[in-house]
Amino acid sequence: MFFLSKLFQSYKSKTVNKWLDEYVKILAERELKPKTREIKAYLIKVIRREIGDKLIKEITPANITKIIKIYTDQDKAPSGKNMYHLLTDVFREAYAQGWNDKNPVDPIKCPKVVVKRSRMTLNEFKKILNEAEKTGNKVMHKAMMLALVTGQRRSDIAVMKKSNVKRNHLLIDQYKTGAKIALPVKLECKKMGMSLRDIIDSYKWQYCCFKTGRRTYYSIFYGNVLRL
Repeated sequence: MFFLSKLFQSYKSKTVNKWLDEYVKILAERELKPKTREIKAYLIKVIRREIGDKLIKEITPANITKIIKIYTDQDKAPSGKNMYHLLTDVFREAYAQGWNDKNPVDPIKCPKVVVKRSRMTLNEFKKILNEAEKTGNKVMHKAMMLALVTGQRRSDIAVMKKSNVKRNHLLIDQYKTGAKIALPVKLECKKMGMSLRDIIDSYKWQYCCFKTGRRTYYSIFYGNVLRL
């Protein structure tokens, strides 16, 4: 009876939350990029919220579908795909560690991602740039020119600064990928008749777009987008 009691208690304690505590330790040992860790941490919070208190052996494909539909119902297929892959890995590791005797994600199909993004033409870009200039929106104007010439993401443009120029190259630590790149300041967009050096030299602040770094960027840049 004592053995059966202990076995029952052990079974009752194996909740999804308990397993996620172990899974987080597994993730910590993997070589993941900072942005990937950030995304997974957020998705794990969602899993905890939705099924964290349930016993891991009681999780069904229907539970998995419900979580993925949080994103697909909002037309967020890429996020749904990320959640699908994370759930697959979470329960695969649980199966490998003896927490479960099946993977409830197996019957589920990965959400299809249809690319809806379209490319902006140069004329469209110039119209937005001119509007920013007319309204005195210097932050938007500078950020757009940097984006056009460097081809970098918003999060990287936000923290570009003059002191990062070394030996005629702008050094960039990409926030999303963790990659380190160096762009020559002579890099030029001939259609606009402007080089990276021209843009950097036109700024009076240490940071190329803003007086401070990424935090100010998020509060100012998005606000300026809305005002356009």
